[in-house]
Amino acid sequence: MNKLIVPSPLLAVFVAAGQFALPGPAAAQNWVQTSAPAHSWTGIASSANGATLVAVADDYPTAPIYYSTNSGSNWVQATAASHEWTAVAMSADGSKMVAVGDEFPTGPIYVSTNFGSAWQPTTAPASDWVTVMSSADGSELMAASQVYPTGPVYASTNSGNNWNQAMISGEEWTGLACSADGSKLVAVAETPGSSPIFYSTNSGGTWFQADAPSSGWLAVASSALGNKTAAIGAEAIYVSTNYSQDWTMSGAPIEPWTAIASSADGTVLAATTSGSDIYISTDSGNTWTNMNAPYSEWTSIAASADGRQLVASVSGGGIYIWQATPTPCLSIQHSAANAVLSWTVPSLNFALQQSPNPSAANWTNLTTPPILNFTNLQNQVVVPSVTGRQFFRLQSQ
Repeated sequence: MNKLIVPSPLLAVFVAAGQFALPGPAAAQNWVQTSAPAHSWTGIASSANGATLVAVADDYPTAPIYYSTNSGSNWVQATAASHEWTAVAMSADGSKMVAVGDEFPTGPIYVSTNFGSAWQPTTAPASDWVTVMSSADGSELMAASQVYPTGPVYASTNSGNNWNQAMISGEEWTGLACSADGSKLVAVAETPGSSPIFYSTNSGGTWFQADAPSSGWLAVASSALGNKTAAIGAEAIYVSTNYSQDWTMSGAPIEPWTAIASSADGTVLAATTSGSDIYISTDSGNTWTNMNAPYSEWTSIAASADGRQLVASVSGGGIYIWQATPTPCLSIQHSAANAVLSWTVPSLNFALQQSPNPSAANWTNLTTPPILNFTNLQNQVVVPSVTGRQFFRLQSQ
């Protein structure tokens, strides 16, 4: 159990919270196959805390959507029509989901507003949809088609009730990602002869082509703030630290990459290959470690907000979970006469505790439930002004 104790900012002396370094990620952890049935899985998504998961498959005519509300321990087939599903995304709390299909020219876009148990078709036009993204609150959605040369991109600002074509040039789109608030966007393509990366910093109002090589881009992932992004191309992984404007090759090995995921702060990246390997980076892509995953043709991967739980799917196989011990870092800020305590949503349960004496044997759990901040994927608790010294910590449950 890792814990952080910081004095209240209401004291005369304020001590800022320090940062924990992530421990070595892969050596002591194992990939565990969940109870999900074998399918031709094509997409997977995770809530911020990793408890709610959703996966889609394209083995038509039985192509299903499955969801889990207990971190993959049990899976339930959703009551959704069978389509050749290609991608799925969800809100940070797991309540809203969106899935797209690519059976051109009739590929649909479906949404769920009850944690995946029921799905409804949207009014989005039919197309060869191959990628989809969602803001953290589930209101901002965007889907892209791989139809070249007109590849449309459609967006919704009301959780899929209405859709409008986004003002971005037609490409053979393969990947979309956005910041938690949906304002910072990035789109990648493997268009013959160009394969560009485009970005927007104003919710898609204007788009710009990034300074990136033509690399046959296949997928892209973003941090919660959108400042850090990572994309997989033709056997290489590139990263950006300035809202997708400029890109440099990461330290990842040359591999047939298939999918990539990012933690909320962009520090943890995880990527799958079609060969058999899954790699992880805990330093924003500078160095990578082979996670010794089971030999499989990996197709998609998703991460919890803290990057300590990963879920990956196999083409024609199952769904696997990797869980490491979370090390949430607690921070304190002033807000009028109150203290605002915040920490990145962890993938295991922690209780926020307080005590007037950090060496005391008994700590008291705060009864105020944390509120999920959809901008940075952090839990937040407001503590009213108190008299005297007060210390806080996160205790694993």
